[in-house]
Amino acid sequence: MPKKINLISIADNSITQAHGLKYVSHMHENTGMLFKFQSPRVLSFWMQDTWIPLDIAFIDKDDLIVKTERMIPLSLRSVTSGRPCVMALEVPAGTFKEQDVVGKKIKVDWENKQVTIDD
Repeated sequence: MPKKINLISIADNSITQAHGLKYVSHMHENTGMLFKFQSPRVLSFWMQDTWIPLDIAFIDKDDLIVKTERMIPLSLRSVTSGRPCVMALEVPAGTFKEQDVVGKKIKVDWENKQVTIDD
């Protein structure tokens, strides 16, 4: 069954991307933040001032999840996509452990702020 994630925010400019989920103290299950970039690039994230553990999925130009990784609260360690991507999806830690999402395609419903991960 496809997994649906309700987006609490879409970061599509340098200001919202730099702020990300900083200072957020709680996220509900099946929610997330989508980072959208104008062109493919190797993406790099860290957890400075981010208080909750997160999973991150890196998504390429074909809407395929190419990599996921667990991110540790307040860590300054850089987590990268390893290859050019156009989006990243941050969700509560453990979300991607439930199912292997690498290689799965996503669909973004921009109007309703929802991401669906195909089976």
